[in-house]
Amino acid sequence: MDSVSADLLFPHHHSSHQFDIGRDGDGLWRVEDREGLIGGIFRTRKAAFRFAMFEADWDRTCIHFHTSRHHRAREAGPREGHQS
Repeated sequence: MDSVSADLLFPHHHSSHQFDIGRDGDGLWRVEDREGLIGGIFRTRKAAFRFAMFEADWDRTCIHFHTSRHHRAREAGPREGHQS
């Protein structure tokens, strides 16, 4: 199979999600996409990175590390524009 045929059969899908990874005040690693749709909390940097890479279709350009120790995913509670 030539490369043109392979590209037609297996098109590369680029993730539209951009992921931020950083540690919170408790030392846990938090991952969240910038739209607030996908995320998680992990014990290790490796696990957080693996999750983000999987969700970003293995595209490293979609992963962003924050060096701040107090990186937090969006706070739980009402979203902006939402009134209780």
